[in-house]
Amino acid sequence: MATKKMTTAELNMRQSKTDWDKLDALEDAEITQQAMKDGTLLSDEQLSAMKPISAFSELQALVKLGRPPKANPKQSTTLRLDAEVLEFFKSQGKGWQTKVNSVLHEYVKERQR
Repeated sequence: MATKKMTTAELNMRQSKTDWDKLDALEDAEITQQAMKDGTLLSDEQLSAMKPISAFSELQALVKLGRPPKANPKQSTTLRLDAEVLEFFKSQGKGWQTKVNSVLHEYVKERQR
């Protein structure tokens, strides 16, 4: 089977193949059954004995909160766009700004060739 090469913008605009309704409908019994298979099922006693990491001062130094810093972080800017362009990207839903960035990134790559 041939692999189709896709741009970042094309990948970002694809619909999720996850059946979220089915996932949301999973019953606790099914989740418990899977946890038993995985060996990750904890008893009520084990759960009640758990303590937050803040209870272990020696471990707190190992925990880094937040996202790790990126090598090439994005920069904030103000950009004026035509209303129809802005409306199109916003209609794509969550992540529309990332899609704008991907389209602009592809444009830059094409022009640098």
